[in-house]
Amino acid sequence: MGRIFELLPEGQENAVSRRDLATITGLNDRELRRAIASERREGALILSSTDSEHSGYFRPASADELQRFVASMTRRGKATFAAVAQARKALKRIEAEKEGKGNGNG
Repeated sequence: MGRIFELLPEGQENAVSRRDLATITGLNDRELRRAIASERREGALILSSTDSEHSGYFRPASADELQRFVASMTRRGKATFAAVAQARKALKRIEAEKEGKGNGNG
């Protein structure tokens, strides 16, 4: 497994904040987020939580933690795709307006 994964404790109650993880690894915030994303793509189960009491990164200690993470990431993904869908609609309107003005009708 990857370097970040190996540093993480099991269980949400032991989550390590991104700031602390950056200090431990010596990576800046952007580098750390990229490393986490890369390890996740390679299959590392690096979970995260924004729960105010136990926020940060951790390895799953139970199926329940993994299930909560999947639900959270699914909600986040749906929100992202909804924003992209609205941006695409706006882009189509803008492109249609350009075509309407460019064909001598405007």
